[in-house]
Amino acid sequence: LSHDGPGYHARGADPLDDPEQLGAIIDLWARLKPLGRMSVNAMMHRDNQSRADVQAWLQARFGADVPIGEGAYIDPYDEGGMAAVLRDPAEHMLYRARAFTELRQGRVANFSIARQKIQGFIDSIRNQRPASSVGQKCGMDKADNLAVDLAGNVITCQNVSAKAVAPNGQAHKIGHLSDLPSVGRLIGPKHGNYVAFSHDQGATWTQITQVTRELTTSYVSVREVQPGRLLLVYDKYWWDHKDRAIAARFIDVKLR
Repeated sequence: LSHDGPGYHARGADPLDDPEQLGAIIDLWARLKPLGRMSVNAMMHRDNQSRADVQAWLQARFGADVPIGEGAYIDPYDEGGMAAVLRDPAEHMLYRARAFTELRQGRVANFSIARQKIQGFIDSIRNQRPASSVGQKCGMDKADNLAVDLAGNVITCQNVSAKAVAPNGQAHKIGHLSDLPSVGRLIGPKHGNYVAFSHDQGATWTQITQVTRELTTSYVSVREVQPGRLLLVYDKYWWDHKDRAIAARFIDVKLR
């Protein structure tokens, strides 16, 4: 369940305030939570900066042992997201100080991110991972995972809105639970990596071209290595695939 506790108002009407939706959610919670198949995933933003407040709010509604996933700060991708970010270094420092204080006081123990960050720090020392490396954040890299919002919309990632449109012009909404076969048809034929070009600093994109067709988790980098030649580096197949690999190819670009 995606819910930000006291900060949910930034998204719109709270489904927990609707008796019918609340009843359906509590019914699912009672059946799936004991099986370890349901948690509440909360995101932080400018009007929702305290994980301790979020945990206390969710505990009051779902029980003291409510498992809380996500817990990171939002990744803004549109004007609405930018309005919810911290504004200056002083706000950033206050947010960090609050986060560390609540962690030390044991008030955010239900957040999986608290354990993950501590374990990640220990592992980075143990494995000597470079500080410059950045791990994957989306999590939608498993063939059996599906991101769905409370309206039943199937979306490309749990961090985007069904109304959002990607820079390549494609909608993040890829279907609805009422017609899952259509979702499969939409995802399958278009899988792979694409390049697109912009002449106005990213306001619009043209010449969207598919350059790979292999199954991929869609984490890709591109760089111009010489005038008119791009180097595309991407991953092939899913994380647990036996042929999982990093691949690369050159793309020659010519002006028309």
